[in-house]
Amino acid sequence: MGKTLIKNGYLVTMNPKREVYSHGYLLIQDEQIEDLGPGIPKVDARHCERVIDAKGMLVLPGLINMHQHHWYTLFKGISEGYLLEDWLQQVTFPLTNALECRDLELSAFLAAAEMLTTGTTCFFNHSVRRTTKEDFAAIAQPFLQAGIRHIYGKELRVGQETSVSEELSQFEDLLTSWQGAGHGLLQLGMVIETSAHWLKTGVTSEALIKEGTAYARSNRLKISDHITGATLWRTITEQIRQTGYNDVEYLARLGVLGDEFLLIHCVWLNDKEIKLVSELGGHIVLCPASGAYTAGGVAPAKAMLEAGINLCLGSDGPMVNDSVDMVEQMKISALLQNVKYLTPATLSAETLLEMCTINAAKALGLEKEIGSLEVGKKADIAIFDLQKPHYGVPLRPPVNLVYSGKGTDAAYVFVNGILRVDQFRLVSIDLNNIQEEAFTRVQALVK
Repeated sequence: MGKTLIKNGYLVTMNPKREVYSHGYLLIQDEQIEDLGPGIPKVDARHCERVIDAKGMLVLPGLINMHQHHWYTLFKGISEGYLLEDWLQQVTFPLTNALECRDLELSAFLAAAEMLTTGTTCFFNHSVRRTTKEDFAAIAQPFLQAGIRHIYGKELRVGQETSVSEELSQFEDLLTSWQGAGHGLLQLGMVIETSAHWLKTGVTSEALIKEGTAYARSNRLKISDHITGATLWRTITEQIRQTGYNDVEYLARLGVLGDEFLLIHCVWLNDKEIKLVSELGGHIVLCPASGAYTAGGVAPAKAMLEAGINLCLGSDGPMVNDSVDMVEQMKISALLQNVKYLTPATLSAETLLEMCTINAAKALGLEKEIGSLEVGKKADIAIFDLQKPHYGVPLRPPVNLVYSGKGTDAAYVFVNGILRVDQFRLVSIDLNNIQEEAFTRVQALVK
């Protein structure tokens, strides 16, 4: 692919020293970062295939969205006014049953486009419906074509027709066939739901939770699990009625809680549960816009950070948020935490950027590959143009991005060293026919 030189940019590396180069350069060779630093590049620009002058721009590691449901992108705008539990019963489950393979494929193209053009280069896709081999291919191929880094959380469920061993065997077939496809862009994880409304439907069992976790642990896979994300009085009461324990206590009692778990939402964790996550392991993924959209509450992020928990950010599916813009997620998270604790900058701009970059990479077990700008790491990079009128005079670029910026300020986006967004334009896929077909199909589905 040759060399690409990015020069004159404001580089926020997110490396262990959290170095920032107010006038820096970065050199990409093939899939990796070959060199970076302050001042004048060491390489002759004439020897580079591409040179990007990033003057007035903020150069970051590509943003990582730790919680997405990609097909929700087809149904933005129809969920206003629902509490989460009501929305699940009245909107999500009926739509889930109506989706066809082509809908999953079209939504994957649209989701990839929205994420890439807002600076997201990697995401965890949490499955909430049964995924056949055909479904999986229909989902995986568009994301590979678009060129975004994709961790697909395959649901594990049991029931009258499927045993734990059969479910793990089916998962292993997909893992063998797809793991590492697209030069490593596609990886698999698991979804094992342990909260009350999943337990009472009979699709989750203690055997599945224990055996699934053991399989994940032996294969170094991640497990995504929705944790107390809805309104307090319904969800927690139901969880205690079903298991005798709160969500995190239940996982701890089963002896499974550990580094494999991505604990999603965690809005209503109590002090005991926060202590358990801190002691036993697990990564917490906050979805602040989703929690606010469904009136589900605001997670105690400050207490989680003080306990030493690795904290990350996700958008949730855009049917309960209507946006997967991670710049927007950072601002919403900051403002909600300020109100919760009545303290300005409860989460600093640097902390929020950590949650969307290096913290997220650590949660995925990919911190040696992505999440920071360092020599030898994959060239997953987002470059935001801070010369737009809404920035005014950007005196503190990272802070300006969080509070004044928009994801659509991403002028250039690289994944695995390949330019996927060039001067704000998505170059990897053409959406014209896709959008038209999706509109037609969605109108029929919603009706």
